[in-house]
Amino acid sequence: MTVTDGDDGTTFNDGGIVFQGQSAAYDAFDADGNYADNYTLYERIDGSTGSPVRELDAEGGWVNASTSGLDTGTTYFISNDGQNPTNADATFTIRQQDFSTSFATSSVANNAEVDLTIESTNRQNNAYDVYVTSSGLDDSELVDVFANFGSTNVDVNGDDDVDGDGIQITVDAGGDVTEGADFTGIDAGEYSFDFDVTDTTASDSGSVNVTDAAEANSQFESITQTARGDIATVNVSLTSATQATVKLGSESSGYLANVTVTDSNEDGYATFNINTYTMGNNTAANASEPGVAFYTGAEGDTVDSVDIGTEDLENPIADGNYRATVRTGADSTATANDVSRLSIVPADGVTGQTVWTAPGGSVDDIADVLSDAPLSEDDSIAEGDYVIHEVTANGVFGVLQNASTVNDTEALLNASANGELSLSVEQTEASTRQNRNAKTLNYTEALDNGNAVAVTDSANSTVYIVADLASVNTESATGIQWDQDVYNASVTLNAASNLVSANSTAAAEFSADSLETSLSMNEYEVESASNQTITAETTAADGTAFNVLIESIETPGDGFIKPDNGATAENGEINAQVDFSDVEVDSTFSIDLEDADGSPVDDATGTVVESTGGTTTTTADDTTTTTTADDTTTTTTEEPDDTTTTTAGTGGDTGGDDGGDDGGSDGGIPGFGMGIALVAILGAALLALRE
Repeated sequence: MTVTDGDDGTTFNDGGIVFQGQSAAYDAFDADGNYADNYTLYERIDGSTGSPVRELDAEGGWVNASTSGLDTGTTYFISNDGQNPTNADATFTIRQQDFSTSFATSSVANNAEVDLTIESTNRQNNAYDVYVTSSGLDDSELVDVFANFGSTNVDVNGDDDVDGDGIQITVDAGGDVTEGADFTGIDAGEYSFDFDVTDTTASDSGSVNVTDAAEANSQFESITQTARGDIATVNVSLTSATQATVKLGSESSGYLANVTVTDSNEDGYATFNINTYTMGNNTAANASEPGVAFYTGAEGDTVDSVDIGTEDLENPIADGNYRATVRTGADSTATANDVSRLSIVPADGVTGQTVWTAPGGSVDDIADVLSDAPLSEDDSIAEGDYVIHEVTANGVFGVLQNASTVNDTEALLNASANGELSLSVEQTEASTRQNRNAKTLNYTEALDNGNAVAVTDSANSTVYIVADLASVNTESATGIQWDQDVYNASVTLNAASNLVSANSTAAAEFSADSLETSLSMNEYEVESASNQTITAETTAADGTAFNVLIESIETPGDGFIKPDNGATAENGEINAQVDFSDVEVDSTFSIDLEDADGSPVDDATGTVVESTGGTTTTTADDTTTTTTADDTTTTTTEEPDDTTTTTAGTGGDTGGDDGGDDGGSDGGIPGFGMGIALVAILGAALLALRE
């Protein structure tokens, strides 16, 4: 079966849909070579009855049924074997094609496009044609306006003349079709359009007000000042134009470049970046190539061409001010619309370094440490934690962008391999053991194998290097000695880059500490109240997550378990707040300190008492220091079950500097530094021997 209107060859399935205005054609010859000429169109009444509508011809073996005068929503069938639908040769249902058109805006300038959406919710599987007419536009203008729809000039009204009666466009299969209607060059005015589907009765209309476009113009929105060797950004605003050419420098300044850019997304702005490290001898304009001197600065904008009007420079462009002009279009000789300047200042190089840390295991990917992990400024790095080098610098970002890489880590590696930047992490002399060579941490290997990453933030003149310190190898057979090694990390912009006259370096030290975490006590006393604190100490980075699990041992009441009492490390302390308000006095309980994975770290026990009072009785883990009322301090090592009570003194030492050479306070014999105390003890011993 075929839907026809003379030209259309759209097929429909037996029992399918035919739109109002189409004709349904049944190929009787193909179905039955001995076909008769007595076909009838019936309206289907029910499953066994049809009502005759009209007789049909079978000229040339085709039986054609026009839908003119037929009711939409009604099922019809063609038959030469009576009015029973079960004997039908072809059955179809009449539907009105759902069809609509809409312009995205009611007004458009006569140098621009406006989107036209054509939609049919019940005709989506096949393309179809639409006639477009407008009393205010001739056929050639209509063809230009709707060129994106495949417009052609055809004979719409059947008078054998293709001119003056409208055009035809094609709507591709798929339902919704949106393309731009281009009104460039159309006179200002209000225009109405009629859209008629060529083979159905479906139609719609719309109108657009065409206005005179503003005069084409371009202006500098901004040109960022930048350090020599860094990245400058140029932002141009465009009016009634999508392309502009920026001229940078002059022959007298020794540098001249013409850069043509396009506002491809038509947001009214075209932005591009300039690598001042490579701009002196780089004419490429392909922004997908790393190292290109001129490249797109915003999504949707493109750098079309770069023309260098002076000889290539042997070194990066000199600092100073360079005249900048802009004009619309691609002609660099056209009159400029605006004037500004590109200001390049001397590079400072690497100016500072700060060491930070973050908890190990706080993120799944080391690349997410800076964005997702809790960071703290700390140069004591515990085993398993991340070390983060925050390097402040300028003049290095063009070097990094110039590297033929796709990410900051590879850029740093390549810049290092090229001798432009250097990164070294060496053990300090003070922490190197006697008769041993200082160790060097192999950050290059770590960056290469994913145990370290680099992240650049040129807007804030910062480069971050994040390393999983425990996974960083040394360049010798001896690995990191935790709780002993101290390292000096230095980052250098080398003079070989020709950006600085001498190597520019910033260094910072950090220590490699062993990870130690323990509960503060063996035996805790808490009240039957909320917000009771269980304390612990750790060398882990601030923000490291822990949990305290409480479970009853003996209790006058019901047994209890309190599994979720989270706490994070802060300044070496862990303070978990536990609610004991529902626990009876004299209950005893166990305490398990767990890490973020639920693995046990330390354990202790506790008792619920009436009141903890002002004096705290605790069982010390190893060493107990007792200060008596007369300010005499003694230090003894006890067995874990021994109990020491600490009572505040009433006078004497005020906690100031005791005068020792090490600057410590409150240590050794009150009133004496460690050295004087040792001399006093040895003198007493010698006197005893003489006696």
